Amino acid sequence: MPSPRDEWREAFDAAPRREADFDTMSGIPVEPVYGPADAEHPGQWPYTRGPYASMYRSKLWTMRMFAGFGTAPDTNRRFRELLAAGGSGLSTAFDLPTLMGRDSDDPLALGEVGRCGVAVDTLSDVEDLYRDIDLGAVTTSMTINGPAAVVLAMYVAAAERSGVPRRELGGTLQNDILKEYQAQKEFVFPPRPSVRLVADTIRFCSAEMPRWHTISVSGYHIREAGSTAAQELAFTIANGFAYVEAALAAGLSVDDFAPRLSFFFNAHVDFFEEIAKYRAARRIWARWLRDRYDARDPRSQQLRFHTQTAGVSLTAQQPEVNIVRTAIEALAGVLGGTQSLHTNSMDEVLALPTEKAARIALRTQQVIAHETRVANVADPLGGSWYVEALTDEMEHRAEEVFTHLDEIGHGSILEGVLSGIESGWFQREIGDAAYEIERKRNDGRHVVVGVNAFTEGNDEPPPEILRIGPRVEEEQLERLAKVRAVRDGERVGAALARVRADAAEPTVNLMPAIIEAVSAYATVGGGHGRPRRRVRSVRRDTGRLTRPVDPRLVSAAREAIGFMPDDEGLALHRAALDAPSVGPLLEIGTYCGKSAIYLGAAARERGTVLFTVDHHRGSEENQAGWEHHDLRLVDPETGRMDTLPFFRRTIERAGLEDVVVAVVGDSPTVAEHWRTPLRLLFVDGGHAEDVAMADYERWAPHVAETGLLAVHDVFEDPADGGQAPFHVWERAVGSGRFEPVGATGSLRVLRRVG
Repeated sequence: MPSPRDEWREAFDAAPRREADFDTMSGIPVEPVYGPADAEHPGQWPYTRGPYASMYRSKLWTMRMFAGFGTAPDTNRRFRELLAAGGSGLSTAFDLPTLMGRDSDDPLALGEVGRCGVAVDTLSDVEDLYRDIDLGAVTTSMTINGPAAVVLAMYVAAAERSGVPRRELGGTLQNDILKEYQAQKEFVFPPRPSVRLVADTIRFCSAEMPRWHTISVSGYHIREAGSTAAQELAFTIANGFAYVEAALAAGLSVDDFAPRLSFFFNAHVDFFEEIAKYRAARRIWARWLRDRYDARDPRSQQLRFHTQTAGVSLTAQQPEVNIVRTAIEALAGVLGGTQSLHTNSMDEVLALPTEKAARIALRTQQVIAHETRVANVADPLGGSWYVEALTDEMEHRAEEVFTHLDEIGHGSILEGVLSGIESGWFQREIGDAAYEIERKRNDGRHVVVGVNAFTEGNDEPPPEILRIGPRVEEEQLERLAKVRAVRDGERVGAALARVRADAAEPTVNLMPAIIEAVSAYATVGGGHGRPRRRVRSVRRDTGRLTRPVDPRLVSAAREAIGFMPDDEGLALHRAALDAPSVGPLLEIGTYCGKSAIYLGAAARERGTVLFTVDHHRGSEENQAGWEHHDLRLVDPETGRMDTLPFFRRTIERAGLEDVVVAVVGDSPTVAEHWRTPLRLLFVDGGHAEDVAMADYERWAPHVAETGLLAVHDVFEDPADGGQAPFHVWERAVGSGRFEPVGATGSLRVLRRVG
């Protein structure tokens, strides 16, 4: 019977070789792999040592550089520069409005168009984005999730108009919506309908795009949100299992789609742990796909992954040191057997990368590939006692997570993941890990060069950065307006009607209807019925371009425990920014700090502070036996509600401790001793009539002339909610001292006039 070594040799000999010198610099011949003849080799199940027998002896990893900024023609020029510099694949970064499924003229897109990626509204943008690039010869990765099906449809339509059939298109769609709810927070629809869209893209690509990877199951963003490497591994692979179960439920055979699933991992700076993580990931995936999901095709069991160096490891201080961090992280990805790699630029912590910084990042990969000779041997750290033990431990910790998800999902990892998202379990696990890591940095247990040690040189000026001026947004709005003016409106309406009709039928694949709609030049956000804006009129009315709240703070607010929808929180933020008077902001009833994030962000921008007044024992509706009682907030020692620790954690995670001042105590007592006029007073305290009225009567006189009073949970109809905040609003209007100036949901804003 042939040994594993003999079987590996046969597969290796059958594989092609790239042209390279595989000796050391001293001329010593180097074997393609090392290890006992009877042990696992690369390309052998469970693929711990790599998915292919020849690994980099046949083909180096794809050097895929992430790029995207401004308008489509801007990014097209950068793409062609990267390809000319030796890049072998494209990776597209989209701006925040596109990632959120919003058009560039959506009111919430103001100030964000083309900033952190390229703006894409219609098929016209995608045509210009890849103009003069042979999409049949270059593989393309697209980092987009909520609107992934729409952008894929645009890519297919653009390629076919350029003469490239969809069957010849190669690349990867991130399309990993589950991690958006867990970590990145860029989602458009609720979890279950979103998973249906993912399943539709899997079915479509399995039938019509055999070279396309329909999902890149992404641990990268989970890690960037603060998870540990072990959590990144476990949560990512669990999400992969969830997509397998979703596709099986849609009627596909596992071997019809699993070969086109890929993964996307972070390469952080803990060198050996990262390598162990990649090795464990391959082993876990192979075992579960074979034993749990009955995959028989070896390609279904082979985990292939893309790697990106850790953006969160970069520092604004001494940014040149980031080149060293990136090189070490990239080397871990290569030694771990990645199939493609993106290296971050040294200046990405400051802005989108300049052309020079992006070129240095690409050269880093090229030095690793062609000068270090580490690519000559597959899994060179295999057999190391340390690496093997760490690989086993990573696998063990991941299996503990799978057991938990299987239990709460009653035998389904998909249901377990959805349950974990809906209950906030993933978010809490990541948040706790991030908090612990930050504590270690703050007390010096984790040294970060240039941040908490070795700070000489921090006073040097930062390097030149890429700046995206306001003209970019104006150009994109002009592009969008031009498309709207010349497209066939009736055709667009009919196509969107088909999308809505197909969406109402759970068994109908939405991709054909979406391709029809984008081919008619429907916009990314065109099917959502959202309002549009004209930037020039906004500037004329306000006299300034109001900057939206940082999306990272919005994500933090969503994760915080509490009761405030996004639109009300953003309206509160705008009110605090627009309050014309001077003085601090103050809120009554901060609970766990959700609203304090919006107000604190505004306070920072206006150069003031936010005071929060709360006894942190919860309102009457939060107590045991009431509708909004939350057991997590009960102090186990006293048995009483105590929201203060949660509030402090919320503000710390949002990075607002320097502008948010907590006053813990009885609201009327604090008011009695208060002397400073307030720019804005936000009343969100008790819903009992006497408590709410006492808050208003004691604090309203402290609102400065022309200052604002905001009241939350105002429901005119008793069937919609408690009446106390509504009566406060009535009292304020009836007093003649306040006039209404705005309303969003249950939030009412008034200005003091007397």
